[in-house]
Amino acid sequence: MSYITYPPRVVGDNAGLNSAGALKEDNVMTLISDVFVIQTTSGINHSDTDAAFEIIVRGPGGYEARTDFEDLKHDEREKGRTDQYRFIFDEPFDWDPGLWTVSMRMTNTHDGWLPYSIFVLGKVAPGIPGIPETSAEWVVMGAHYVWPRDKWFDRGPPARDEHPEHVISDFTWEPPGPFG
Repeated sequence: MSYITYPPRVVGDNAGLNSAGALKEDNVMTLISDVFVIQTTSGINHSDTDAAFEIIVRGPGGYEARTDFEDLKHDEREKGRTDQYRFIFDEPFDWDPGLWTVSMRMTNTHDGWLPYSIFVLGKVAPGIPGIPETSAEWVVMGAHYVWPRDKWFDRGPPARDEHPEHVISDFTWEPPGPFG
């Protein structure tokens, strides 16, 4: 588990609160406390890597938080392997797909990595009006059933690496094909 200690929560009207701090009736908040990234590495040649990665969360008001993906107990990002990472926020944030993004990027090595699929899930924080303390509600923040084969994660030389960071909190839903 990785912890993001910066409070990525906008307080006030932009967060769905009125001036008294109560929820606006016309704007229900989706407070996210944990973000899970579930990724499967492609099966094509050279798609696996031992590189380190970081997650970047950006939101309103210039907010940015980043932290490293944890090292799992097994050899992660190997061909065909599915890995799951959890990022815990000290303060829940009001997820709005139009205002927030979740990205990831490679932070070391010139090796490349090509995922087959990436899913980003947000755990809805318990304890807000209408959400029980034992809530198990989730929000799909990003779903790439088949990650585009031309979007490798790679730190290569700057001239070749025009997009070192990829947004993963959007959607790519191509028809299923052969694994790879």
